[in-house]
Amino acid sequence: MTTYNDNNNNDCPPPPEAVAPKRKVGRPRRDPNTVMTAQPDYFRKFYHEKRTVKIPCAVCSQLISKNSYSAHKKSMKCRLVGLQNEKTEI
Repeated sequence: MTTYNDNNNNDCPPPPEAVAPKRKVGRPRRDPNTVMTAQPDYFRKFYHEKRTVKIPCAVCSQLISKNSYSAHKKSMKCRLVGLQNEKTEI
């Protein structure tokens, strides 16, 4: 073991090295200072109401909810009506 010589010529052990504290594994705990909403299901209701609005399809003019619009555009029913509308416009 090496000794550490301070200014007074006293032999003493070296100072301990600063060891960083280990980081805990996993997700950190929720901050208690964050504000919680009064209604726990507020966001679920908000997006449910937002996505159930009926909108007209650009191809076949049928009313569809926003949630199922992408699947409706791919359906054969919408495609056929769109093709028929194209033929009548020409």
